[in-house]
Amino acid sequence: RFLNTALTRATEHLEDLKAKKFKALQQSYFESGQHLIQETQKLNDIIQELGEIGIAIFGTRIHALGLAEWQVKRLYAGSADCQKYSHQLQALELVSGGFDEHGVQITYIDRPMIEIAGHLVRVNERIAELEPLLEEGRKELARTRKASAA
Repeated sequence: RFLNTALTRATEHLEDLKAKKFKALQQSYFESGQHLIQETQKLNDIIQELGEIGIAIFGTRIHALGLAEWQVKRLYAGSADCQKYSHQLQALELVSGGFDEHGVQITYIDRPMIEIAGHLVRVNERIAELEPLLEEGRKELARTRKASAA
């Protein structure tokens, strides 16, 4: 009887540990997905700002022509500034939506961890590639505005 009770307690303890580990794994998985969502948003913010900088530089350079905004945007599409500063937004197709245990709506990633990790690596590589261009673009815009004001 003592052995049976000890075995039952050990089994319950083991099940409790498994449940805690599973919950910790789920939390880690959720947090990884949230990090990917945040990093993708950061990348898209950089890409959007680059596009705005590119058209601002181009518009400042051709301002003296007195063109309408739509004409400037149309000409921008084929310009070297467009080639340099316009990049496609990063889509995040891995996102799902649902509710947590408290009924609060959440956004999460419902993919294998390897996909999340791979996507995160690609996003971080693009951020590292575009951040120097963003700084360069900000400086170029300031120089262009200064030159056109003179």
